[in-house]
Amino acid sequence: QFRDAGRQLLTTLVRYLGEEDDGALEDAAELGRVYNRLGLRSSLSLAERVRVFLLFNTSLYQSMIDHYRSSGQRGAGQWAALHARMQDFTNAVLLALVSDAEEK
Repeated sequence: QFRDAGRQLLTTLVRYLGEEDDGALEDAAELGRVYNRLGLRSSLSLAERVRVFLLFNTSLYQSMIDHYRSSGQRGAGQWAALHARMQDFTNAVLLALVSDAEEK
């Protein structure tokens, strides 16, 4: 189930980066809540749930960097914009995961 959530996260991130769809941030937050609930069902502590997300986040970020490199986008401004948008997206996921944990 974490794998399915990871695929959804990647799809949502690609949509967010490609279309600058700010509605995708709401979807990202929902996926953060999904990650929290999956972790709860697996009896993971909050720290372990965050760790699972951070491990996935590292590969997600590297995948996006590889994609942008292969598409020839190498300008500093493009990289800065990519980084800022990825940070906004992944922060939305992580904050929703933790907020959902606090409510449980």
